[in-house]
Amino acid sequence: MLDLERLVKGAQVRLPGDDDVVTLVQVTQGPFWEIVYRDAGGGLDEITLPEAELARISLVSSAGPVRFGGDARRFRLGVEALRIRNMFRHDMAGLAVSNISPLPY
Repeated sequence: MLDLERLVKGAQVRLPGDDDVVTLVQVTQGPFWEIVYRDAGGGLDEITLPEAELARISLVSSAGPVRFGGDARRFRLGVEALRIRNMFRHDMAGLAVSNISPLPY
C-alpha cells in the first residue's frame, strides 16, 4: 500500500496506465487528487485521480526529508537581496527605508 504522505513535490512515481517515471510538481488532495507532474522530456502535464486509484501509483523514489538546519544569516541575506531587487523593479520609494543609496548610472 502506498503511503500517501510520500506523494510530495520532487517524488518520482509511475502513474496508473503508464510505465514512464515522472516527477511530481504539485499534489492537491481531495475526493479527486490533482497531480501536476514533469515527464521524462521535461514537459508539464496534469492528471486527476479518485482516491480509489491512488493505490495504483508506484513510488520509485521519494523526496528526502525537509531539513531546517540551514545558515540563518545566509538566509536573511538572500531574503534581503530579493526584497531589494523587487523594490528596484516595482517601487524605488521602498528603498528609502534601506541603508542603500541608489546611484544613477
